Amino acid sequence: MQINTQTQSNPYGPAWWLQSAGLAAIAVGGSLFYGESLARVMPALRTGGGPFLVAICAGFAWCVFGPLLIAITRLPMLRCAHICLVSMAYGEAVLCIGAVLNLIGTYTTAPAAANIACVLISDVVMAAVFVLQLRREGVSPKTALLLWILALNGVAALLLWKLRGWIGGI
Repeated sequence: MQINTQTQSNPYGPAWWLQSAGLAAIAVGGSLFYGESLARVMPALRTGGGPFLVAICAGFAWCVFGPLLIAITRLPMLRCAHICLVSMAYGEAVLCIGAVLNLIGTYTTAPAAANIACVLISDVVMAAVFVLQLRREGVSPKTALLLWILALNGVAALLLWKLRGWIGGI
């Protein structure tokens, strides 16, 4: 007989932490893989520091998004973190496909347009997974989608717009 360390009062046992660590590794590793593939097909990004500033803007947006998600949904912090990590993992799957296409030379004529499309598809996939997960938690799809669009994408887009002069190649 196995002993289940996860209980109704404490669902965050060792298996949960291991899964969350794996999802975080997928998010970071997938982003690094995609960023490196972008720099190979669009060399101006590498020299202009674009990937670094994009990562800073996205990271800051997640820092704004997380507390708002917790405050608005009233879900526990670790539950919100897990929902975000699962959503990111699905988006990273899309970006990894894009990275492979970059590395094998699929996007030779319009790499910028193809990669913008890849990032948009990734974002739509992440938003859909995010909305579905929050719906299971009793959060309306409208609230979840507004949070995603305004608090996450909106903050990142605003920062990118403010820093556009520093981002070479974008």
